[in-house]
Amino acid sequence: MRTLTLMRHAKSDWTASVPGDAAVADKARPLSRRGKRDAPMMAAWMTARDLDPELIICSTAVRTRQTLGLLQKTVDPERQIIQLRDDLYLADADDLVEIIRSVSRKVRHVMVLGHDPGLHDTALLLIGAGEAQLRHALTLKFPTAGVAVIDFDLDRWSNLSPGTGTLRHFMAPKRLPQD
Repeated sequence: MRTLTLMRHAKSDWTASVPGDAAVADKARPLSRRGKRDAPMMAAWMTARDLDPELIICSTAVRTRQTLGLLQKTVDPERQIIQLRDDLYLADADDLVEIIRSVSRKVRHVMVLGHDPGLHDTALLLIGAGEAQLRHALTLKFPTAGVAVIDFDLDRWSNLSPGTGTLRHFMAPKRLPQD
């Protein structure tokens, strides 16, 4: 059994201006106040469900690295390997699936922390089963700080194929239960 957690970066600050070309400016966009609030809430939700990936593959964009930093405050840093990858920025579903297929068979739970639309398309490509209501919610939108947890009956990541995953969880900050 393998578990894949896909997480979209928390809400970024569109008002933050960075001099330079548009692509550089977008990659350098930091988290907004809301993003800085939402990421720890999602980290607490993940911790309460024992969602503790062994490997986190994270885009090098500023907003993804800041999201990762807020998540790491709630997990055991001794247990996790972090890979920062520039190729996650603007990666499409085919790229993301290839990245996941390259994960060592020793890793049972991997998390990809990246961007839309690539993450959304990847989730939709890989999921073949799961609770209908969760699957429907995921088809509509993969919001910022959203988390999709997908289980696969695989002995190695290299055997990952479309439609073979079971959506176990799909959560976003606005869907969190209110205390």
